[in-house]
Amino acid sequence: MNKEEESQLIKFVKKEVEFPTLGSEKLKLKGTLFLPEGKDPFPGVIFYHGSGSSRIGFLPIGEELAQNEIANLAFDFRGCGQSPEELSGLCLSEREFDAHSALHFLINQAKVDEKRIGISGSSMGAPQTVLMAALHKDSVSSLLLRAPAAYSDFYSGERFGTYKQTYERGGAWKNSITFTYLTRFKGDILIVESENDEIIPHYVVKRYLDNAKKARTRELHVIKGATHNLGEADSPFRQEFNKVAANWFLRTLQGSG
Repeated sequence: MNKEEESQLIKFVKKEVEFPTLGSEKLKLKGTLFLPEGKDPFPGVIFYHGSGSSRIGFLPIGEELAQNEIANLAFDFRGCGQSPEELSGLCLSEREFDAHSALHFLINQAKVDEKRIGISGSSMGAPQTVLMAALHKDSVSSLLLRAPAAYSDFYSGERFGTYKQTYERGGAWKNSITFTYLTRFKGDILIVESENDEIIPHYVVKRYLDNAKKARTRELHVIKGATHNLGEADSPFRQEFNKVAANWFLRTLQGSG
């Protein structure tokens, strides 16, 4: 790599950060913040991972976005990755607190344009994505939902230790307020579906699409051959998702990509 190529790559600062979550100043969530260098403010993107996952899988996308002047934050929900607490004792309502706190942390970065925010939500992270878009409609204009789960309000207090068995009895996605929130969204939305998803059935994905009827643009991308978990960092399915995600936010937040 020559010096010119190296200088083109060093266009951002990567920081390991922590911040408090709603209702608990002592509980600190861990994250990785990418801030581009150059003339700000920059659009911003936040990543909401699924249950039992972590921020690690989103770091390659974060680096790609930062190199293209989009600030972004990947963080670990409580009970996941490096953030504290035990996952089995937590519930969806606490994830909502974490999602709000993380978005607030990103928007309040001096270099971030609070009017150009995108959110990526995977699996259990999808309902929080749609909720935050509804609560911050003047800020959030671009959504990416991968293998999106949905839950009725009945499950909001269900502890994750028994959650899987409860959810698998069926009907957890019915009457979800997530779909009501989505009918009001007027920005851009991309849904990424795994062709062979063994957890999220196609009819849930279709309901997400159908309810985004006021969106400026709504698109579906199917990753052929993929299951719910896209695999390791070097798997072709994850590589495809990384490329699709980066291009989506470049296109919708910057008009490129």
